[in-house]
Amino acid sequence: ILAREAHTLIQRLDGFDGGLKHLATAIGPNLAVAEMEWERSTPLAIFPIPSGRLTMRLTESNDVRIITVENRLGVPATGPKFVVHVPDSTSGSPRWSSLSEAQAWIWLLKKLTLADWGTFCEIFGMPVRVGKYKPGVTPEEKTVLIDMLKNIGTSAWAAISDATSLEFVESSQRGMAPFEALLNFCNREQATGYLGAPLPSDLPGGLGTSGAATEGAVVRDDIRDDDIKNEARTVREQIIAPMVALAYPGRNAALPQFRRIKPET
Repeated sequence: ILAREAHTLIQRLDGFDGGLKHLATAIGPNLAVAEMEWERSTPLAIFPIPSGRLTMRLTESNDVRIITVENRLGVPATGPKFVVHVPDSTSGSPRWSSLSEAQAWIWLLKKLTLADWGTFCEIFGMPVRVGKYKPGVTPEEKTVLIDMLKNIGTSAWAAISDATSLEFVESSQRGMAPFEALLNFCNREQATGYLGAPLPSDLPGGLGTSGAATEGAVVRDDIRDDDIKNEARTVREQIIAPMVALAYPGRNAALPQFRRIKPET
């Protein structure tokens, strides 16, 4: 009876699918909070709370707080009003040693690599027209040379004396393209962080094998199953448990289980 009632209430819960998607975003920062709207013992709706409104007063406790207009220091995110999902609970703050923290360095390295690669292509990939003039030429002759260089095209140009030289020195690549190799490394590390293993197409040389693809799929399934288990624990303890406690006060009722159905591909 409890399972059927809980199933009916969850089906009627407004925004439940969106709430689950929001709670799943905790996989990265290790923290996501949603707000529950109750009418006595019946849950009516669940609303995602943006991460920008979350704060923690570490000097006093590690409790998560919600910043409001009336309280800039934050109100405690306690149940059954709030659902706090911490998929990888560790000692201390849930924001310590999160996946997002580890990925931030890779993201920054990837961003800087793309910026440097763009600068490299701009300098060494753009044709440069160099016009030289003999020492002792008149200013009018220099003006004619500069105007000619400007009117040839829109690429880079330079007008220098014949007694000087213009040289672009490229760093030694040691048999590899440094920017492309670094970018591929960042892509593999990002895939490993979220999926548990790099994609076969991202392996060095692009030589992905069927064995690597199968092994990667198994690892991703294990990570997904663990995420589903953590999600089920949060929903059962923070949504179903208050629902049962309010509907049957004083009774030691068994809690129904919540389990997401995995899509089969």
